[in-house]
Amino acid sequence: MGILDTAKDVITLVQKADNLELVKQVLALQSDIMKMMEENRELKEEIRGLTDKLRTRAKLVFRDNTYWMETETGQDGPYCSPCHDTGQILVRLHKTSIGFMCPACSLKRAAAKTK
Repeated sequence: MGILDTAKDVITLVQKADNLELVKQVLALQSDIMKMMEENRELKEEIRGLTDKLRTRAKLVFRDNTYWMETETGQDGPYCSPCHDTGQILVRLHKTSIGFMCPACSLKRAAAKTK
């Protein structure tokens, strides 16, 4: 039985006791429980997001003014360093006739070496 189910059972019992002040207090307690559960869910989601960012950051290698991601099969990239450094997003650079270009910030890279 979850905490909300327990709170509902308590409300039912309190209503049978016919004590209006006690019912109000229990309803306020139930509201506080629901707020805490929502905050807990939001915090868990934030922790999950930050953990994912840390895992990604640990795999990144900065080389030739670009980021590369270490993978089980080698390296992936290159990724735009300004996009990652300022917005913490990985944007894959696109190969052009003059080198590489970021489709998000339009930064042109004259020479990003690939391996």
